[in-house]
Amino acid sequence: MTTETNAQEHALHLPPSSLWPLIMSVGIGFIPFGVIFLGWGSKIVAELLFICGSSITLVSLMGWAQSVIRDKSHPGERSLVMTENDLVMFLKYFLISEAAIFAALFVHYYYHRYQMPFWPPAGSPEMETHLPALATLLLMFSSLTCEMGHRAFKHGSRFRAKTLTVATIVLGLVFLGMQGYEWGVLHGQHGFTTSTNIFGTMFYMMTGFHGLHVATGVVMLALVYGRMEMGHMTEKRHFALLAASWYWHFVDVIWIGLFFSLYLI
Repeated sequence: MTTETNAQEHALHLPPSSLWPLIMSVGIGFIPFGVIFLGWGSKIVAELLFICGSSITLVSLMGWAQSVIRDKSHPGERSLVMTENDLVMFLKYFLISEAAIFAALFVHYYYHRYQMPFWPPAGSPEMETHLPALATLLLMFSSLTCEMGHRAFKHGSRFRAKTLTVATIVLGLVFLGMQGYEWGVLHGQHGFTTSTNIFGTMFYMMTGFHGLHVATGVVMLALVYGRMEMGHMTEKRHFALLAASWYWHFVDVIWIGLFFSLYLI
């Protein structure tokens, strides 16, 4: 097999130009402005910015993925010589940038924590650990099902891979439901909000930002499942599954840090 033939086989299709990444960046941009307005005490404006930002981000992510899937079915003549190793490197850079954002939140949290004479500050409820611990176990188990699904697909067991992917999605949704229930209890029974004190602000900011990432991971896995059903991936070429799997593991690791920081330490 010639070098030219190898290059052709490993060339990746260049997707068409799309406005979805620009729209998604606008949606993401609403979120930090929501944090700013929340700090200023404009709760209604902050909530609107959070809702709009999250909605625009998720819709644009799905639209962007859909445009790539649609173009995958009608590839045309465009191609770009790029290996999956290049895409994996881009994925690593993306996860590093995401880790930097969470690292900044952790530094901010611990800075304020150790500046206070006692923690949590006055007005904070006693944090219940049983439900978050169960949610943590479910999220860790979902990481296992995700990895098993990825391995099953690589070994040609597509039905098993799709089943485990659906299981991972369900576990992610259950985790989000448990987090929403906990927020409802803290707000409804204890009156614990972002304006209660610095702990309330950081608690909802960090768990909410993580919850947004879990929701994004669920969308990614759902899109991967759809591509499995449509036969867009093979045992050797399945970067979308790899990216979703790595992203899901990343989200799980971040939650472990959040669980120990916010509930146990």
